[in-house]
Amino acid sequence: MRIAEEENKRIIKEIETRRVFYDQILNNGKGECELNDQEVLKISREQLYNEIWELSVSKVAKKYNISYAKLKQACIDANIPTPSNSYWTNLQMGNSVTKTPLPFSDIKDIILLKSKSLSSKILIPIEEIFINSLLFLELEEKSAVLDALSSLSINKEDKLHPKIIQHDRKIKSWKQTHPLDPNASRKRDTYYRPPEGEPFLYRDVSELSLTRVYKILNALFKCVESLGGSVNEDLTLTIRNEIVRYKITETEEKVPHVLTKEEQKAMEQYERDRLTRTYAYKPNIRKWDYVFNGKLRFSVLENKHYRDGESILIEQRLPEMLIDMYEESENVRIDREAREAASRKAEEERKAKERRQEIYNEEVERVIALESEAEDYALACKIRAYISAVEAQKNFDENTQEWVEWAKQKADWYDPLIAKEDELLGRRDHKLDKEQKQLKKRHSYFW
Repeated sequence: MRIAEEENKRIIKEIETRRVFYDQILNNGKGECELNDQEVLKISREQLYNEIWELSVSKVAKKYNISYAKLKQACIDANIPTPSNSYWTNLQMGNSVTKTPLPFSDIKDIILLKSKSLSSKILIPIEEIFINSLLFLELEEKSAVLDALSSLSINKEDKLHPKIIQHDRKIKSWKQTHPLDPNASRKRDTYYRPPEGEPFLYRDVSELSLTRVYKILNALFKCVESLGGSVNEDLTLTIRNEIVRYKITETEEKVPHVLTKEEQKAMEQYERDRLTRTYAYKPNIRKWDYVFNGKLRFSVLENKHYRDGESILIEQRLPEMLIDMYEESENVRIDREAREAASRKAEEERKAKERRQEIYNEEVERVIALESEAEDYALACKIRAYISAVEAQKNFDENTQEWVEWAKQKADWYDPLIAKEDELLGRRDHKLDKEQKQLKKRHSYFW
């Protein structure tokens, strides 16, 4: 028991230390170390200008281990023109580009401070991230995305997006009516379906990490909206008119479970029962607790994710994460159009099948009508043949002549080629089947 308590305390202490480390990186502005950890870089203005136009500002910053923001500001102060994002896009596409000449200045050399410390700024130069991405976009839209990525960052002073504030209220309200065991595993079973109405992030991120998650989402949301997208009520995004879903989870540490007072009493009672009874019920007490450790994991595309490392945070991967969201919007579009095409094909096949059935049924009706008309014609011929036989009889009298006239009218009534209307029987519908055309007596009942 003592070993379990010590292991539990050790892991909890490691988690607390990691959270402090994250906060130091994220809240220390640009994250520089003390001055004695820095080195001074002296470079001529002309050399810096040439390298920037050959490599890009971000690559030069990486080359000399200088903050991108510091290098950018130094260029402004020294009146050194820098390439626009569209310059690199056009250069990559093989289009003609124009290099802005270096203006005259009294400044000859530029002194910059280098730092080896960690930073919450972008980890990989945007141009390197962007070069083989978003190939499905038109040049103008791609340039707009690149411009937006250049300014994508987390500012702790920014107000949270209204949808984030609204969602946080939902989580707090849901928590009051759906409390969770804080030490139970939050991992979802493959077949698990969350309760209807459960807010996004409620089960997957600890309350301590929600603030950090909100800052990440706030930066992404602002960037997406600046590009014409929108944020939905459930915090999904609409990018290029497609719904893009993503997942953020916080990993857990497995620690030995320390018995509560109630569990300790139950175990003591169990031990006493074992000595005095033939059967004793052993309390069902878990062996492990699961504690959120502050490490976040972000994923949009299948089989690709970003996670916190010992010295790298997902905040440093924001441009890559946003590009993945755009890539996912294209995947969603392709899947949607494929489903719509399959649905249209199925609908066309259904209509074609219905039409074939209609044509078949129409043909069946025509054939049945033909048979019925032929039967009526045959019956009319049969009646006329019978009339001729009657007329051939020697005892032909006035009554017989009257009957013959009547029978000929009935033959004309039966004959579909004449279709004579009868005074009492009306007009015969020759297309009906035999049973429907069967003559029946009418009966009236008076009470």
